[in-house]
Amino acid sequence: MKKSFLSLIILVLATLTQQLYAQCSFTVNGLNPPFFLCTSNLPATLASTPSGGTFSGPGVIGNTFNPVVGLLPGNFPITLTVNGCVVTQTIFVDQPNQQASINSGLGPLFCQNDAPITLTGNVGALGVFTVNSNVLPSNVFDPSIFPVNTPLSIAYTYFSPNGCNSTDQTTFTVFPTPQIDASVVPTQICENANPITLPTTNGTATLDYSGTGVSIGNILDPAAAGVGTHNISVTATQLGCSSTQSLPITVNAALQANFESTGNKCLSELDTLYYTGTPLNNATFDWQLPADANLIYNGGDSIVVNFGSAGDKTVTLNISNTNACVPASISRTFEKELVGITTIENTTHTLNQPIELTTSAVSSYGYELTLAWQPAESLSCNNCLSPVAAPNQTTTYYITATSPNGCTATDSVTIAIIEKQNVFIPNIFTPNGDLQNDQFLIYGSQIAAMDMQIFDRWGAQIFRTNNLTEGWDGSFQNSKVNLGVYLYLITVEMKDGSQQIYKGSVTVAR
Repeated sequence: MKKSFLSLIILVLATLTQQLYAQCSFTVNGLNPPFFLCTSNLPATLASTPSGGTFSGPGVIGNTFNPVVGLLPGNFPITLTVNGCVVTQTIFVDQPNQQASINSGLGPLFCQNDAPITLTGNVGALGVFTVNSNVLPSNVFDPSIFPVNTPLSIAYTYFSPNGCNSTDQTTFTVFPTPQIDASVVPTQICENANPITLPTTNGTATLDYSGTGVSIGNILDPAAAGVGTHNISVTATQLGCSSTQSLPITVNAALQANFESTGNKCLSELDTLYYTGTPLNNATFDWQLPADANLIYNGGDSIVVNFGSAGDKTVTLNISNTNACVPASISRTFEKELVGITTIENTTHTLNQPIELTTSAVSSYGYELTLAWQPAESLSCNNCLSPVAAPNQTTTYYITATSPNGCTATDSVTIAIIEKQNVFIPNIFTPNGDLQNDQFLIYGSQIAAMDMQIFDRWGAQIFRTNNLTEGWDGSFQNSKVNLGVYLYLITVEMKDGSQQIYKGSVTVAR
């Protein structure tokens, strides 16, 4: 009976003790006992149930457990006291068998176009590399598959047999591959084109070139490169990264281009200017002419032009809309010469009396002129400037001046031979505005007055004058009359008072 009672008392005490201890407990880093920590879990956080308890033991400061490194690994009894409840638990702290370390040589940056590399650490295959927590197969890091300009974390972890792992970590960035725009090198260039300076930047990247025809300063000289297709090496560098690309360029042979004139050097002649050289398909030809030039016809690669004055005439031909290697602009200067000659006006002269045919002739370029008089009879010379004429009848003399370029000018003079009180009436005149024989006049000596009437072929009067110095200019009512024959009735009064009436016809020619 006593034994049964004693057993009951022991059972009650044990139950009370269990209840007492069950009223308080604690966790380490949120975990329930038994407590096993690695050094990587330190410092650890202690939390009591119920809250508000006090912790004590080695490495405890408040609610933090962080033993001295020199005591590791080891067992650490930690006691919680809360509301009269006291509970003690042992925390075992272990450390990795070996500390992981990334081998040196892993820089802070990679280039996107760097070759894949195999990362190594001090524990070899026992360690695993991860990038942003993603495992690298076979520890091979390929920069081309990772985002650029974004900080990345490489971790090397050693999995210790005791469960305490060790990790070494570093941060790096992958920079993008510098891009090369193929347009920095022209695909086609003419052999006779001026050297060009290739662009030295592409955004924030710097560019450098090498190859046939490329000199210091990134200058491409097509003439130095020569005709043919060449490869220009372009290297772009940016943030320590570089890329190289070979770009082809074709240097095309220079083609001949010019223009000529079919006209001569005389101002009186029209000029046909036409493009000569390599035929060009669909090219645009723009002719730039002097201000005094009159464009008669424009056929694109040929024009007909009349220059308005003598002198040197510079014409420029601009060629566009063609990939052919011809000059974009060609200029030529043409010489346009004007020859002028003037002799005396028509006059009356007494038979057998000599008269000098005073004449002037000039070339706009000062060239020496060759002179020729026709008819040569009754002249003192037929190739001099001012010969003496002694005609025995009314004669029209023609003088022609010719330059070395073949440019000519002609003038004429009519010497009307009259006897005393004779009257000379021409049977033709040319009212064409050249100041030579432009009026129908009567000539003679001892003429005191006259009355001139002109009629058309139907008898209608179209002109009348009694002014000795005024002749008919070949017009009617301010309009030129038609070429042909017209009738005249002229009454002449001589100085001795006698009168003569002349009837006849005159031809209007031009």
